[in-house]
Amino acid sequence: MKNKVEILAPAGSYEVFLAVMNAGADAVYLAGNMFGARAYAGNLNNEELIKAIEYCKFHNKKMYLTVNTLLKNNEINNELYDYLLPLYNSGLDGVIVQDYGVMKFIHESFPDMEIHASTQMTITDSGYADFLRKYNVTRIVPARELGLEEIRDIHDRTGMEIECFVHGALCYCYSGLCLMSSFIGGRSGNRGRCAQTCRLDFNYNGRESKILSLKDLCTLDILPEIIEAGVFSLKIEGRMKSAEYAAGVTSIYRKYVDMYLNKGKETYKVDKKDRNRLLMLFDRGGQTDGYYMRHNGREMIADNTKISKDLGEKKQYEEYIHRTFVEANPKIKINGIVTIKKNNPVTMSLSFGNIAITIDGPTCETALNRAVSREDVDKQLRKMGQTMFELDTLDIRMEDNIFITLKSLNELRRTAVDRLTDAYLEASKRNNSHRFLPCAAHKESRNKGISVHVLTYEQADEAVKHNIQRMVIDTEVMSGDEISRCVELCRKNNVKSYIGLPRVDRGTYNVKSNSDGYMIRNMSQKTKCDKEVIADYCIYAFNNYAVSALEDYGITGITYPLELNEKELSEMDIDNGELVVYGRIPLMITANCIDKTSGNCHKGSTLFSMLRDRKNALLPVLTCCKFCYNIIYNSVPVYLFDKLDRIRIQPEYYGIIFTTENAAEVADVFKCFNNRTKPEDNTFTRGHFTRGVE
Repeated sequence: MKNKVEILAPAGSYEVFLAVMNAGADAVYLAGNMFGARAYAGNLNNEELIKAIEYCKFHNKKMYLTVNTLLKNNEINNELYDYLLPLYNSGLDGVIVQDYGVMKFIHESFPDMEIHASTQMTITDSGYADFLRKYNVTRIVPARELGLEEIRDIHDRTGMEIECFVHGALCYCYSGLCLMSSFIGGRSGNRGRCAQTCRLDFNYNGRESKILSLKDLCTLDILPEIIEAGVFSLKIEGRMKSAEYAAGVTSIYRKYVDMYLNKGKETYKVDKKDRNRLLMLFDRGGQTDGYYMRHNGREMIADNTKISKDLGEKKQYEEYIHRTFVEANPKIKINGIVTIKKNNPVTMSLSFGNIAITIDGPTCETALNRAVSREDVDKQLRKMGQTMFELDTLDIRMEDNIFITLKSLNELRRTAVDRLTDAYLEASKRNNSHRFLPCAAHKESRNKGISVHVLTYEQADEAVKHNIQRMVIDTEVMSGDEISRCVELCRKNNVKSYIGLPRVDRGTYNVKSNSDGYMIRNMSQKTKCDKEVIADYCIYAFNNYAVSALEDYGITGITYPLELNEKELSEMDIDNGELVVYGRIPLMITANCIDKTSGNCHKGSTLFSMLRDRKNALLPVLTCCKFCYNIIYNSVPVYLFDKLDRIRIQPEYYGIIFTTENAAEVADVFKCFNNRTKPEDNTFTRGHFTRGVE
């Protein structure tokens, strides 16, 4: 048999947890009532979580808790430790995290807990591992947009466990970089409340379609290639799905993983019936094998919503799944010995694995009337009821003509089962946690000036005329020569220059510049930089633990988070921070290209195209051919100029982001900034500055 891999199944409730375990999952990922990326799933309460941990210990399975959202200061200071403590003490195998502060907090507070880096961290190359190793992260969940060779490279270079999605829903945006639901609908994906805005119709080039909605992932045909690329954990998406869906998908992947492990790649073949069964369980207009074998493609889009399905066959299949996996209650086989002798306490021994216990019951007496029989003893002691056990063997060592009450035998059995359970679970319990002290805000910031972000040389040329102190020169549009000219322009005007590195870096960008420093958009980029490094908003510093983690790693400037309100921002302990006070916010960074999907590729000759949503708002789309991704911007800019003299935050820099503006519009923006007035057209958003996210 080849090296074992892990089938990792989702569970949105305890019922689903049991169903996927019965269906063949090696491990399960789930959430409690807090901090999971699927806040609208049923999820498990603390009692159910502990019960699930205990189930996994007895069945030699693993359980990973999702803490894969961004946490605010009050949550990480006041709630996280108490939430995790009973689960850690009970033997929880690991946590899946997105937030750098959560990662730091768990590493310090729960030293024996496995930490897995979520796909929400947008890990696209091996450079990220340098940062993750500081916190003993043992597993990486790479961005879902990576191809097999990129995944193989991460595995080979880092030696860390790799976990990849093999089935279920796909996001259109790189995970962790999506603000569409947050800014358009007020429901943040980074807080587990995505409204799936991307599944709605949009109009592009006069055609209404679901151009941002991807088909569901199905990788049955390429499972051998995925495993051979170094993927250890095969992850099934679906914590919002039913028990029948989760168990059905798990059982089919169990079948084909075992087929490959036992017989190899040469005889591996997928039965068409199983593909159809997966479509019966859920169909979004077909399936795709995702990005594993391609960078992007029109064939991935779920624009065809005409789904033909035999509802009778679907119902019949789901009833089969329900009977086989959901209603199933397989028992753990244990062995027992009972000794019954006159004038001696009855003793019962139970054993499972390498654990054995023995307990004493009441003293046995000589029978005056009816003696207890072997059959009576056997029947009473095998009554395991709702426990997870059944007696495989029961050795009854019993003298004749003995009396003991059936009630005593029942009590003996219950006590022995409880003692065996406690003894077995004791080995996996922990008691070495300690509460990591809260990080409190203490720095007094003073504003040093303006930090502008430019996409074009035209914007840079105008911006230096307006008393700016720092310029971030984005690399998506400008040529190398234009970037060098911007750096020289800054030098001549006594402005510090920073190169804004690509928003998605697949490890191919050569970081060389005569600028003063770099603004990174991904933690892997830090290892490539030989000058001062500052972080953009997408390096999420959502709490002071995250700020501390970034500063410890040598990042000297941090952008305030875009999803916190004014009060929450004022509690941040950010030195040399930048507060975005103007600019269109990127709602999505996407590997798929809407021009390619629509058959309207212009090879970068047009800077922006427009996507119209159902409320007729126009979202500018930057087709970044240089790095092969799209940026979908908000329809209106964030605008805080008129509030700056009254807010509690005094950042080192006010951030002004230019995207679609020409030189004249850049000048108008600075005029509004200097006068602290609203724009004449009154089209802007406050973002989350006044509301924040739930």
